[in-house]
Amino acid sequence: VFVETWKSVLKSPSHEIFTLLECENGSKREIEAGLQISGILLTNKLSPYNEDSLVEQQRFISTLISLMSKSSSLVHFPAAEVLGLHLKFLASKGEGNEALEKVSQNLSSQIISNSKQLAQALSCVYFIHNHFPEIISKLIGRVLAVLPRLYGVHKERVLQCLVSYSSQIEDIFAHMKEQNILSSLQT
Repeated sequence: VFVETWKSVLKSPSHEIFTLLECENGSKREIEAGLQISGILLTNKLSPYNEDSLVEQQRFISTLISLMSKSSSLVHFPAAEVLGLHLKFLASKGEGNEALEKVSQNLSSQIISNSKQLAQALSCVYFIHNHFPEIISKLIGRVLAVLPRLYGVHKERVLQCLVSYSSQIEDIFAHMKEQNILSSLQT
């Protein structure tokens, strides 16, 4: 309520947010606080950095991408969710193509790597997708390729992403048939 009420005069504490997100000793609580503040600002359509600074915008995106590779789910899941909010925020202003490319390249490289990174990358795709479903358009080939090998929560999350974006995928049935996904769904 505070942010909504004072939105017109509120100035983003970007220095403090970056200090929390980039803490050297890796304190999860500080990182979580930075992610929560960023999420609150983005939810209220406020930038967590100085909007006039392209350098700060790129730094924010790079920081979130690096947080998505942390081993703690208390860090990488919220970082992915904040990144989804940020991509949505940029898209609402007609920006964000460069950021989307950077995020999708990072996730794409993680999806083709080993199984631990695959599970984490797919979870990050899911959390980004919750706020920015368009992320699937950049990763559709990779996601469909790994779907038959998945099981449990990861398969469920990937299917949720595909279902929510299926109306924008041209000839999804052909893609699913080509990747032998239809038979794996029957099991």
